[in-house]
Amino acid sequence: MCKSLLYYIDYCFGKIKKKSKPLFLSILLFSFISPSPVFAESIIEISPLDFGTIAIKDNSAAYTLRVRYTGQIINDPEIIIIAPGSPAEYFISDLPVSTLLTISITSPSGITTSPAVAPTNEQFTISNFDYLPSVTSDATGEYTLFVGATITTSGVGTYQDTFYVTTMTLNISY
Repeated sequence: MCKSLLYYIDYCFGKIKKKSKPLFLSILLFSFISPSPVFAESIIEISPLDFGTIAIKDNSAAYTLRVRYTGQIINDPEIIIIAPGSPAEYFISDLPVSTLLTISITSPSGITTSPAVAPTNEQFTISNFDYLPSVTSDATGEYTLFVGATITTSGVGTYQDTFYVTTMTLNISY
């Protein structure tokens, strides 16, 4: 039996100007798009993807901050980590027992928006979602998914203290 679950997850994260304000990526909403007639799969967010508290020393070039699904954080030297972030954690249950799951994650827009400020505010690009794309549910039909990603600065201008949002699509097939 081949099934596909599709979840849309909206992200919202705040950005700092020069130093010491938080930059958090947190899940605001997810909705179950494809109901299953056989299994009642459920997904619970244990913790959102969090890029921690950072400061950007310079935005004269594009700089990246990567949070790996393993918890490792990799950053360009122009991005100072004040408090480290962490990967998202999702608990998926009510799956078929010991079944191969194929996971894909995309961000349809790939660029953040800032509804609270003028559209000329600098934005981040979110890319390179980091997770295990092929896993097996356990003997109880459960799996814990960890997700990391990379954010990239614009390389020009300055960032305002505001929220930045984007959308992620999580697709689980089995």
